Amino acid sequence: MESNRPNRILDTEANQPQEARSFGNLNSQEEFDLMFLEMCFLVAQRSRAKRNQVGAIVAKDNRPISLGYNGTPVGFDNCCEGLDGQTLETVVHAEENAICFLARTHESTEGTTLYSCLAPCAKCARMVIQCGIKRVVYRNRYRYDNGVQMLKEAGIEVVRLHPNFNQDD
Repeated sequence: MESNRPNRILDTEANQPQEARSFGNLNSQEEFDLMFLEMCFLVAQRSRAKRNQVGAIVAKDNRPISLGYNGTPVGFDNCCEGLDGQTLETVVHAEENAICFLARTHESTEGTTLYSCLAPCAKCARMVIQCGIKRVVYRNRYRYDNGVQMLKEAGIEVVRLHPNFNQDD
């Protein structure tokens, strides 16, 4: 039976679709990490942001327990950029949305992994530290590295998985 859903993700460097990879039997942590990162890009498509669509997933024991994408708070006009094209102060980051959703459930963030299309900013890094997330996996760098540095200083494992990423960068 053929699915109508395309098996494609966005290559964020060139903004061009590329074929999604096959994950085999998901027997290693890296395979789960890659799968959840690809899922983040699918979640990001829900965002109405024009500049940067970001998706995030919180996982516990290699199963997703929450997801979020960047957008506005409930009840606000779902517009992420002002007339000047800059991000509005009312925008909630994908990581914030994923974590805040968990606050409304019976799941705990303690010891979880956060996956995101983009490295966390400093504000999101503070939230990650405070809520007990132990590992962050991301694909693309944020314009500032202070969030990643803050996570590392707090002893949180930070992993960047990107097809063109060189460990020396």
